[in-house]
Amino acid sequence: MTTQPTDPAPNPPAPADRDKPVGPVLAPYRELGALALLGVNGLLIAFAVLSLLLVFVEDTRVTSFSGRANGQFDTYVGLVSIFFPLAAVLLATALKPAVPRARIVATGALLEYAVSALFGLVSLFAAFIQTVGLDYTGSILDAFLTLLSRLVWLVLLGFAAFLVVRVYQTLYVVPKPKPVAVPPGYPPGYPAYQAAYGQSGAYPTVPGYPQGYPQQQGYPQGYPPQAPGYPPQGYGQYPTVGYPPEAGSPYPPAQTGWAAPPAATPTSAPPAQAPAPAPAPAPTEAEPP
Repeated sequence: MTTQPTDPAPNPPAPADRDKPVGPVLAPYRELGALALLGVNGLLIAFAVLSLLLVFVEDTRVTSFSGRANGQFDTYVGLVSIFFPLAAVLLATALKPAVPRARIVATGALLEYAVSALFGLVSLFAAFIQTVGLDYTGSILDAFLTLLSRLVWLVLLGFAAFLVVRVYQTLYVVPKPKPVAVPPGYPPGYPAYQAAYGQSGAYPTVPGYPQGYPQQQGYPQGYPPQAPGYPPQGYGQYPTVGYPPEAGSPYPPAQTGWAAPPAATPTSAPPAQAPAPAPAPAPTEAEPP
């Protein structure tokens, strides 16, 4: 009697890693999702504009412009028109790195907000005029309550548009440098010089190095002081070349060679004495004839 080998029990499936981040999984679909949100909202706004400007059905309730505007306000200013563009911009720019078409997404969101605000205001006042003109009790109160509630939705739309504007300015608008006031009496190019070298006009210093040029070690600064009692030192003059005077000229010929500096009497030396008289020459004997 032989026994059949039993199959080994299958290995249990590995438990799912719940700590694994989902960002890398959703990253390839961020741009597609942002464009889809903008596209859906744009199509809804376009259909609402067409239904406001054109009449497709013969109905007394929607034949008038104010009646159509009253019915399309929620499309212009509603949950979809407020949060879909904002979600598209955050999906494209909030996670790093931003998608390649993030600027296009932000620009499209701003355009959709502008169209929604424009037609929302038109629908708001058209519906208010229509409701006030209705012939039933409390129409004026109903018109004002509807006006206030829709103004709240418009404020929420404006806040979402403000957030998108701030994102666009932060990422894609380069701030311009502030102009520097020119002090009176300075040329127009002075602000650039002042920004480069400071108000004192000195050269900019590099961190870690002393300002200016230090005195080299081993060399005295300047020339040694002049010893008292000696004429001041100076540089010799260049030699002058003498030329023979012309015939009949009253001026003496020019000296040649280096001109010696004028001698000065030492201030601390004793006064000069008069030179001793020269001895008289001895008499010579006369020679005999």
